[in-house]
Order: sequence, then C-alpha cells, then structure tokens
Amino acid sequence: MTDIDKDIREIRAREKFLPDSLENPEKPLTEDFWMYALAKEKRGSMINLQIISTCQLKCTFCRGSIDKTQLNKISKNSVMQNSDFIEIVDKCVSAGVVYFELTPAVGEPFLDDTLFDKLDYLEQNPGVDIFLVTSNLLKVNEEQVKRLLKYKKLLFAVSVYGYDNESYTANTGQKFFDKFMQNIELLYSCMKQSSGYHVEFSMRYGDKYKD
Repeated sequence: MTDIDKDIREIRAREKFLPDSLENPEKPLTEDFWMYALAKEKRGSMINLQIISTCQLKCTFCRGSIDKTQLNKISKNSVMQNSDFIEIVDKCVSAGVVYFELTPAVGEPFLDDTLFDKLDYLEQNPGVDIFLVTSNLLKVNEEQVKRLLKYKKLLFAVSVYGYDNESYTANTGQKFFDKFMQNIELLYSCMKQSSGYHVEFSMRYGDKYKD
C-alpha cells in the first residue's frame, strides 16, 4: 500500500466514522479506532458467521424480496449449533482472524436461545479482539441488555427500520414499531447505568422515508 493509498483510506475513515476529526487532521487516530472501524479491511482479520436465518420481520429489501421456496431452503437449518460455532471460531483464530461479525444476512441473533453462550465464548477467547452483533432489538429484555453492555469486546449495532409506525411497517411488513421504541428506551436506560460499551445505530430505511 502506497502512502497515497494510506492517506485516502484515512480520509475515508474519518469521513465515515469520525467526521469531526476532519477539522483536526493532525490528530492521530487511536489504535482502538482502527480496530473497530477498519479491521474488516485487513485481509484475514474479519469473518462474518451466519449463526441464524430466522427473523420476525419481512423487510421489503431482505426476506420480503426472496422467493418463498428459496427462503424456506435458507431457513431449513436455522440455528448454528454451539459445537460447530466453537470449532469454527477456533479454526478462524488459529488462522489469524480477530474480528467476528454475528450479523445474519436474513436473521435475528436474539432468536438463537444459545446466543449468549456464543458471545461468552468470544468474550473469553484471548484470540478474539472484537465481535459485532446486529439486532432489530425486538426480542430483548432488561437482563439481556445489561448483560450485553458488560462485554468489553462487543460492538452492538441496532438496526433502525423506520421513524414512525408507517415507515417501519412499510419497510418490515410488521407492526412492531411500538415494541422497537419500547426496547430503545430500555437500551438507553441501561446505557445510563453502564460504561465502556460500544453501541451504534444503523439506519436501514430507504430514500422514500428520508427528509
């Protein structure tokens, strides 16, 4: 990688993750920043594990756009067994993978009853630096949220599918906006009582609903 390539990569990283830092480009970005923001760009350092393929939503751009026969085929073996998960993680770590994403292409991690067993394994594994979990936040309770916020290696991402009942329902095919907002309030409440967590929000509704 040339010096120019490195400069371009840093500018793009600042624009995407730390736009305020563009006003102070001399300030070096921390090691933690590069790990969280750009680990996936380093060959061999990141892997996405599809641990589940079931979901409560029928998003127009996700499950709603998949042929029913194909969707049934995808969901046939819906949850990755813990023994398989551990074996895969161990092999990945031995190959130099340090960043694990548990963000299903068409699923919701919290529908996996063994999710926390998997997260505990990643948290306690010295070869794992970061693990990302993305959720629609519909199937969480207070005990689970508090447990999530205690993980030191976790980057927790919340998918936002709309800003009101109409936009949420149009995108997801389900009337769960009130439940989503209830759990957002729960998350914020727990965050106020915690420290050291990493939470981000991913806007997943289309241009139709943008101002």
